Order: sequence, then C-alpha cells, then structure tokens
Amino acid sequence: MFTDPINLKKKIKKRNIFTFIILESKYFLIKINKKIILKYFRKKKYKKKELIINNEDDWKNIINMFKKQDLFAKKKIFFITINSLFISINTKLYMNQIRNYSNKKIINILFFPKLIYSNFNLVFFKNYIENSGIIINNSNTYIKNIHFYINQKIKKKILIKENAKKILLKKKYRNISFFINFLKNIFLLYPKTVITKKMILNFYKSTKTFNYIDWLISILKYKKKRSIKILNILEKQKYDYLILIKSYKILLYFIIYKQEKKNFNNIFINSKKHINQIKKIYLSFLIKIKNIKTIQLALKLLKKIELCILNNEKKKIIWMHLKTLSIIFN
Repeated sequence: MFTDPINLKKKIKKRNIFTFIILESKYFLIKINKKIILKYFRKKKYKKKELIINNEDDWKNIINMFKKQDLFAKKKIFFITINSLFISINTKLYMNQIRNYSNKKIINILFFPKLIYSNFNLVFFKNYIENSGIIINNSNTYIKNIHFYINQKIKKKILIKENAKKILLKKKYRNISFFINFLKNIFLLYPKTVITKKMILNFYKSTKTFNYIDWLISILKYKKKRSIKILNILEKQKYDYLILIKSYKILLYFIIYKQEKKNFNNIFINSKKHINQIKKIYLSFLIKIKNIKTIQLALKLLKKIELCILNNEKKKIIWMHLKTLSIIFN
C-alpha cells in the first residue's frame, strides 16, 4: 500500500500496520512522517527507539537485539535508518529477518535516506510489505506534500495574507533546502506581523539561489569558473548533492545514447522530472561533447562519489569530487 504524509493518518487507522518504509524523502518530510506515526502509537503506549545501520555489523547487532526474549515485554516502535545506496542480497535477507519480528507489539519504520531509487527496488518493497505494511513514497505527490508542509506551518503560528500564501505555493521547489530555510527566515524576520506578498517577493529577490540546472548549463557552456562558483553557492545552501549526482549521471547517459544513436532508456533512473529538464539543455549543448574517454572518466568519478556516500565519508570530499566533475569537460 502506498501513501504520503497527507493521507498517512487515515491509512494507519484503517488497518493493522506493523511495517513502514519511507522512500525518497527530504528531511522535513521524514520529520512529518515520523511525527504522524509516533503520535498515533504513543496513544497506544508504545516506546520509541532510534537505530542506525551503516554496515553488516550493525545489521547483526540489531538482529541479535530482536532475538532477545525481553524485547516483547513492552510495546515498542523502532525507527531504523538504513544508510545503503543499493538494496543488496544481504540487505534483503536482513530485512526479511526483521519483518519476522514485526507485529502488534513491535512496529518497524525503515528509512532509506541515501538509496538510489529504481524500479527494481520498488518491486522488492511491494513484496516485502505484503498486507501488513505501508510504503510512504513522498516523491509521488512531492508538490502536494510541500503545500501540506507550508499550510501546517502557517496554521501553527504565522499571520499571512492569502495572496502572499499563494506566492509561497507557486514557487518552484528545485532547491527544497533553500526554500525551507527561506520560510524559516521570513517568519523570523516578521514575527507577529501579517506577511504580505510584497514582503515575500522582496525577500526572495534579495536572496540569490541556484539549482542543478544552472550548474549543468555552466558545465556544458565550458564556463569553468562559473560552474565552480555555482557549486560553491549550492554547497553553502546545503543543496542536496544526491540531486546533482543523479542529474549529472542522466546527462552522461544522454551523451552516450546520442553518440550510439539509440533512444534514451530510463529503466535505471526513476526521475521523469529530472530527465525532462536535462533533455532541454542537452539538446542545446550536447553536440560539443564527443570525447568518450572523458565521459568514461566522469562515470568512474561518479562511482567513486557513490562509494564515498556508502562509506559515510565527509561531505567535503563529496563536494570536492563534484568540483572535479564541474571542469572535467574543459
């Protein structure tokens, strides 16, 4: 069963749910999902526990914990963050073991914040939950979820005119981290003041922001200094580097398929929004890039970045590799 933060509460009430899987989520949406789930189960006197899985040893420790007899003395809800890029065979085996312990007393919520999403994963997740779980896939209703978030924020403590609210809801959300900070800042800037359309537009114009499209265009135009400058700004904005990695990969696939005169096959990339956006800039600039060795080098570097994420290396190292990708075609 699929749902999102807007409908999650209704779904939980309708049936017995023992397993939740949260896919393709930004932090603020994960926070909303957790709050909804926790609020429901707290009423039923469940105690929560946070668990993080980075490697196979973590899996073994958690499985051993589940095997302990005293685990079932009290009702518990486990928030399990799985920092894997891919769903490996071992991950599937460990997840199947955890599922055996999901019941009325043990509720498991599985998060995959770093997962490289694909249709193959989706098939596994569908089979995994069967009739006793929910997949919360926030990307399917992404804009609606952001609207839901804004409305919740406004309801709590914000005085805002209707035309100003519409401006917030019309803005594009390519850089969601920037937009969430933008909301927080404007609400702090005008406390206990009715926020108007003019206030929002003036504040928005005064704040320079970029997104993955700006970065890719600067690369394809061979503007080395600008591409590095944009990347530095994106880093300061705490832009989601996974979007940059995914969009760069799509761009490389377009280049390869064009050179081999084949139609683009997106079976490994479940991101129509990014594919359509990148295709527009691809058609304008792609002809210039013909060096297959450089493309292969870029793919190797992308693989290296994915390994850095998998090994939980410092973000600075990931951004450093992205800077190399910025100038690799120059």
